[in-house]
Amino acid sequence: MKGKLLAVGLLAVGILTACNTSEAGGKDTKPAKIEMVKVSKEDYPKKLYDLKDRLDAEFKSISEVGKQSPGKKRDNQILEHLDALQEVVIDYKSIEAPEEYKEVQALLVQSMTHFDKSIGTMKEAIKKKDSELWLSSADSTDKADELWIEGYKLLHDLEPIGDGTINRQMLKDLDKSAGIDRDAVEENISEDGKELVGKWGNEGSTPSIVLFADGRYEGYANDAYPSKDNAFLGTWKYDKSTHVITFTNDKKFDDGKEVKPMRATMTMEVQDFKDGKIYLRDLETLGEFRYVAIE
Repeated sequence: MKGKLLAVGLLAVGILTACNTSEAGGKDTKPAKIEMVKVSKEDYPKKLYDLKDRLDAEFKSISEVGKQSPGKKRDNQILEHLDALQEVVIDYKSIEAPEEYKEVQALLVQSMTHFDKSIGTMKEAIKKKDSELWLSSADSTDKADELWIEGYKLLHDLEPIGDGTINRQMLKDLDKSAGIDRDAVEENISEDGKELVGKWGNEGSTPSIVLFADGRYEGYANDAYPSKDNAFLGTWKYDKSTHVITFTNDKKFDDGKEVKPMRATMTMEVQDFKDGKIYLRDLETLGEFRYVAIE
């Protein structure tokens, strides 16, 4: 979205300063006749990614042209890229999608309807040298881009993976039935993992782990909290890219005596995080821990 809106914004001032240039050209903006093309489920994703690259490239080119000095040459170049954008829009609309991707196609066609409006407004603004009219196209571009992104996210989820018998959405559904929700982890935990800070343990019990904002951590045996006679003391760090918490065990106490930790580090994948609950899996032992926040 930022790239496309940047292309809209960069040209606004230049359009106002170009009032004395000759009228620019550009193709007729009358709706073109669209001939539908049937696309197989095997070819559909590649077709969509090719169109995505073309659309992105044209908006990038418009941004680059917008940096040039205002004038007839620049205006004509912008109009050429808008004409090229119009061709991409037509290619999107011309796809007769397979049944498996009907919902994706519906979102993208809605998106292209808004892009159509945006492109028409931008062409008119160039010809009238009207900066305000140009900027008014940003609203349609914004709506188009939101639908466009939504469509491609759905395409990503529906694409077959592995041997093709399952797609990402099916995998998500299977995960959720097992109590795994990686989307929730991605959405609810920020880069520094500050949302993880607090006391966590089995429901109705005392804390099993305590994560501090300064990076310290304490781990307790069942019902041992707050005594440190049977506890791990160390540090923790969250990696958002992998959803993994790495615990470093600096000290371990058994019955009040310090002993050497059997594991210097422990890596736990966060597999769900929402509604005051956290689901951890030990990546070495595959042990599972379903904790709740404890006040």
